[in-house]
Amino acid sequence: MPFNSTDDLERQLDSMPMVEPPGLKATLMAQIRFKCEGRLQPADRLKPVRAPFPKRYFAFAYAAAAIIIIVLAIRHAAPPQRNAAASMVAVDVEEAPVIAHIASDGAELTVRGNGELFLVEAPRGIIDWDRARLTAVSFRNHGVVLRRRAAGQAVVRLSLPDHKQLSAAIDLR
Repeated sequence: MPFNSTDDLERQLDSMPMVEPPGLKATLMAQIRFKCEGRLQPADRLKPVRAPFPKRYFAFAYAAAAIIIIVLAIRHAAPPQRNAAASMVAVDVEEAPVIAHIASDGAELTVRGNGELFLVEAPRGIIDWDRARLTAVSFRNHGVVLRRRAAGQAVVRLSLPDHKQLSAAIDLR
């Protein structure tokens, strides 16, 4: 019976009658029982077979291996300590500590510093600063917020209408 395609082969195989498997299981089990009956006593048949390595030791070893793998995975996922860093919300410059305060005859100049930002406050007058070392970031009602451009010392001046001047030196670290 030649076939030309897999469809022909499938049709031919489907047309064949199914064959029942031989009854080997019953005969094999009977032979095994016959051979074992002489060796085992009835009391031995009821005893549970103990493995040479108890299951609980295997369970403990498996749990220890799982813990080691989890610890190694966590340590691998975490960045090394030398690359660790923290971020914090910067304190508003208005809440920064006062680093310079000068008052004379009703005129007042206050400088607050927070890292690179400085708030220069004066209720009246014109505020001027060292433009080579500081740059203006924003202007407020009675002051200006300055950002450090370069390290060193900068001078902040307050000019009043009656030709008085107040000046404060700021250490830019």
